[in-house]
Amino acid sequence: MVAIAASRVALVTALMISATSSQGVAAQPSPSFPPFINDISGNASIGALFKLQRDDMKASLKKDADPYTADGAEYVEQGDDVADNEWISKSGYRFKDKALTQQGIGILNAFSSLPKSVLDANMQRTVEINHGANKDAQERALVDAFDLPYLHFMADGFGPTLGKVFLEAYQRGDLKKTAALIKASELSTSTAKKHFDYPRPFQVSDSRVSLVPDRWIFAGDHPYTASEASFPSGHTNSGQTDALLLAVMVPERFDALVARGDGYGFSRVILGVHYPLDVIGSRMHAEMAVAKRLNDPQYRTLFNEAKRQLREVLEKGCGKSLAQCVSTQATNDDPWASDQAKAFHRYTLTYQLPRDSAKHEAVSVPKGAEVLLEAALPNLSAEQRRQLLARTALPAGYPLDQAGASWQRLDLIAAHDAGQRKR
Repeated sequence: MVAIAASRVALVTALMISATSSQGVAAQPSPSFPPFINDISGNASIGALFKLQRDDMKASLKKDADPYTADGAEYVEQGDDVADNEWISKSGYRFKDKALTQQGIGILNAFSSLPKSVLDANMQRTVEINHGANKDAQERALVDAFDLPYLHFMADGFGPTLGKVFLEAYQRGDLKKTAALIKASELSTSTAKKHFDYPRPFQVSDSRVSLVPDRWIFAGDHPYTASEASFPSGHTNSGQTDALLLAVMVPERFDALVARGDGYGFSRVILGVHYPLDVIGSRMHAEMAVAKRLNDPQYRTLFNEAKRQLREVLEKGCGKSLAQCVSTQATNDDPWASDQAKAFHRYTLTYQLPRDSAKHEAVSVPKGAEVLLEAALPNLSAEQRRQLLARTALPAGYPLDQAGASWQRLDLIAAHDAGQRKR
């Protein structure tokens, strides 16, 4: 079972100095490491877009971080130049986060009864991913990490053409309502972290995880690290929330944006600051929170206004309808919309962690989860969307699955694709 409180203290040591070596991580992927992640930067179009994302993020941090250091970046929030936070405040809407936070802990409670064999596999997978990432993947992971206050990292989820339009509009401040609402919608994981109180991979005494030196953002080869407990991942929760909200706003890019959220979570494992289970738990946490918000009529009013702003700006920048703009992006220049990205998404649902094959329960789709597919499958009823989520769900028995309604088993991309075939 997962050790609690005092029994965990024995597992935790000071940061491993050997993990901070400026030699970094050897890129020798294990068979379980999805090559898709190491291959992305080899795509010329997405590689060029990534450089724009990185440089725009650095410019924003130089403006907003005081001092311009990794520590200073921890306290950065989107400025008024890119986000209209006053618009949300004037609306009178109140985010009911206290109740959602408790629900978030509830859907993750299976973590507290995981056997040692699963936790050992969780650590092993972390080491494989941490050691398997090449230098390009490490750089992308660091950009994801430091871009937490912003939305630059989501640009490549739109593809090379639309992604550049999104990035330029965001930097100009043309998406202030969209940016403000998305970031305000992120549900904190701090309470959950305190509840589960699990040490990070690099804090465990016999860890073979290597922290990644920052050669690209603040430079100096200082190792990227993180504080607070490990489970669930706060960064992943934010990245998954951002990606899912954008996928609902722009359903023409639904699969690609959902997969990009998975990539954000994967980056936390590359950096050695989280385990796969932290990332899986945060995906569940984000999907639950986004569904709850979208089923709230008052929130939906703000969401629709932000969605309208985003779509109008993207269409204006592209010069044609979003459907036309998306369809003209070459598939070989658009890795997040590829079959490989879908396979990667499927991998991240479980990270190939061991399944309890003795469990065969039929899935129970959480109430309200079908709203996540509403924009992408507008011609289907709520009940039809629920049926799709049930039909495409993972088998029972993977870590974090639990009796009753299970967010762990939902596969949004598989359900969406099945719904498109159904039409």
